[in-house]
Amino acid sequence: MIDWPLVGARFVHLTALMILAGSSLFALLIAGGVPPRRWLIPAAAAAALSAVGWLFAVAAAMSDRSLAAVDAATLRLVLGATAFGHVWKVQLALAGATLAVAAWRGGRGCSVLVFALAAALLTGVAAVGHAGMAGGSTGLLHIGNDAVHLLAAAVWLGGLVPLAALLYRASSGNGSPPATLHAIERFSTMAIAAVAVVLLTGTANLQWLLNSAAGIASDWGRVLAIKLGLVAGLLVLAAINRLILLPRLHSAASAAREGAAVALYRTVLFEQMVAVMVLTAASLLGTLPPPVAAASPPRAFQQVVGGAVGSPQEAEIPMPVAV
Repeated sequence: MIDWPLVGARFVHLTALMILAGSSLFALLIAGGVPPRRWLIPAAAAAALSAVGWLFAVAAAMSDRSLAAVDAATLRLVLGATAFGHVWKVQLALAGATLAVAAWRGGRGCSVLVFALAAALLTGVAAVGHAGMAGGSTGLLHIGNDAVHLLAAAVWLGGLVPLAALLYRASSGNGSPPATLHAIERFSTMAIAAVAVVLLTGTANLQWLLNSAAGIASDWGRVLAIKLGLVAGLLVLAAINRLILLPRLHSAASAAREGAAVALYRTVLFEQMVAVMVLTAASLLGTLPPPVAAASPPRAFQQVVGGAVGSPQEAEIPMPVAV
């Protein structure tokens, strides 16, 4: 059974973190200054609220209760006596710090801090995902690989938000055409590097989690196939932008430049729509046991069942499949 509250919390948390990381790096390396607070603060608030929602969803799954029935004792037990809880205490603190920094008018330093905090939060997401199954040095390598995968995806997909804002101004005839073109070209180069890292780390994750071709027939494998198809679509759109639309911005005629900017803006908006679907698939994947765990489910994937989870004797409850 799909745990939709957990899928929703994962989706909001991942999306918010990618916007925070991608837009802050875009500001640092391409646009200069700080991302507009009109989306920085809502994204930070969404990251903090979804971190709380994620905690409640996991507590509900562990205690076999509804979200409304999760009480303070259950939350204390999850935070104090599970692998997920130990990571999530740090995650909640980092999410609160990110919201405080996003509200701070600190210039370039604000962008640096937001990017660093978002990167740390993405590492926390990796630590409570499938990468955390192995344990030991092998588990740390998997977590590191997954964290790099998420951060590279944030540079690429999260950067589409400020890129769309830049293209909107260009398609409306605002801004400096040379400066806009320079910024778009720099982002395109940065995105190519990010895509290469996404593909490399994604292949490493796939080799670890998919132990045979038969695993594609599992629920996890089918959702993965959908996600890979969507990523392929994103790559096609990115290639159209880079190879067809971007060269048209070099046109000497202003009308041709504006037309190319409009087409590029629309394509980037479509990329954002596909990116939302990719993140939805990724959020669902994180709640399903991968084929490598199907034959012999490890302790980390055993769902806690039963009633109350408030007694000290139950402090050994494992991390559920839904993290």
